[in-house]
Amino acid sequence: MLVLSENRFIVPIPNEINNLSVLQSLYIDSFTRRNAGLSGPLPSFSGMTALQEIYLGSNSLTGFFPDDFLSGLTNKDEKVTVGLRSNRLEGTLPSSLSSLSMLDIDISDNFITGIDGELCLMEKWNKGGVDTFKCNALLCPAGHFNQFGYQLNERSPCKKCGGTEESSFLGATVCQSEVKQREREILETFYHTCGGDGWKNKENWLQNDVDICNWHGISCRHGGTVDSILLGSNNLVGTPPREIFQLTGLKWLWLYSNPIKFSFHGIDQAEHLTSLLLDSTGLKSIEGIGNAYQLTDLDLRFNALSGSFPNEISYLINLESLSLTENYLTGTVPRLSRLHRLKSLRLGENMFSGRIPDFSSHVRLKTLDLSGNRMTGEIPNRFLALTGSDKEMFIDLSSNRLKGEIPGSLDRFDKLTLLLKDNFISSIDPDLCDNNSWNEGDIGLFECDGLLCPPGTYAVAKGRQSNDGTQCVECKEAVFYGQSHCLDLARAYSSNSGAIRYHRAGFILSIIFGLILM
Repeated sequence: MLVLSENRFIVPIPNEINNLSVLQSLYIDSFTRRNAGLSGPLPSFSGMTALQEIYLGSNSLTGFFPDDFLSGLTNKDEKVTVGLRSNRLEGTLPSSLSSLSMLDIDISDNFITGIDGELCLMEKWNKGGVDTFKCNALLCPAGHFNQFGYQLNERSPCKKCGGTEESSFLGATVCQSEVKQREREILETFYHTCGGDGWKNKENWLQNDVDICNWHGISCRHGGTVDSILLGSNNLVGTPPREIFQLTGLKWLWLYSNPIKFSFHGIDQAEHLTSLLLDSTGLKSIEGIGNAYQLTDLDLRFNALSGSFPNEISYLINLESLSLTENYLTGTVPRLSRLHRLKSLRLGENMFSGRIPDFSSHVRLKTLDLSGNRMTGEIPNRFLALTGSDKEMFIDLSSNRLKGEIPGSLDRFDKLTLLLKDNFISSIDPDLCDNNSWNEGDIGLFECDGLLCPPGTYAVAKGRQSNDGTQCVECKEAVFYGQSHCLDLARAYSSNSGAIRYHRAGFILSIIFGLILM
């Protein structure tokens, strides 16, 4: 028996689970915790020959029911129990399941649209209920419901939904028309609270004869419940009500470039929210965001966040993309070792100081931007040590105070864009200068100069030679590799006249640009 229930998994079930050939019971359901649950397709478990119980309820499994589901069972005449309630499986229950002669299955509250007729004749299924109630013992028909999603006995018939029920899904425990009515009420509150009358685009909003799925910026999965609110640059104002987090199917919330006062309180109720874009909103605090551990994409660029790196972000262990560029964050950059799923990390144009973490545990990282900060010391020899060398990498460490040599350990990357202008770099490991595909081919054309201009020269904007015509030009004051200005770089940084003014100007310009787009 393997029991992993009530955890915070949101990853797909690994294929290696098929190696557990003698496992009899598998529990990875999550009925009491607010989280998105396991994602990805439902495995066939065809290599698990001894399984008798599988409970995967209240997850986010998607796609169609596998035709070879449990096809490897040694004895298909024994009782098998399968719990798949409240996932996102779709399509038709396949006839191949009929090879299991004694199956108890709960697949209610999914996106199932059909049942192969052969399954409705399986007399021993669902404790014999199929013998009595036929298909209804598997799933209530479309437009019907009961508290279980299927009929157990005479006292629990599948009842017809009232009103204008249009759902095509079987096995409902509530009527979609009732859910849609609640979602309409939430969206109406959202509209009034956030100054909807002044929105740039409010097409169809509050129209009684228009489905909410057709309101501007709203989309729904299968025409059912709301799964996205995309209202960036639309002149929203005020504080969005916490009720929006009660839209249980909400996956994408994009409110960027709006002058709102966003609050994260109640975000734990948004069990399926994975993408949150709040860049250019004037955000000053992210208190409460640590409860949104299901997030995979978080964009908080061009805001007014200050102080040290927000500790609550370290709770978001499922993040794949994090952007905090153009804020006022200070102190050191933490190792972020808990965020081991990160593929993109953008922390540029802040005021971070101290040494660069080596990020050696981030095997998936492909984009790293720490430019425009005040980071010191040398680039670690173990920098990104465990990241796959065959990945196409983008690393921007420009405009810091890094010193020493660019380490030869980076030579292992096949294709890399490495930006290092305006640091205190004193040498380049020569092994790096024959990587022909680096910097979009510039190193293949110009060798070391395609990485950084040598001391005594500079190159406007880039600090390196490029096939766009940028040249390394003589300059006696440029004593470091990769300068983009002909000046004493150390003096410029010590006078606080360089990166800080550039950062604040960039922030102001980003806000202005956001307002122009509205």
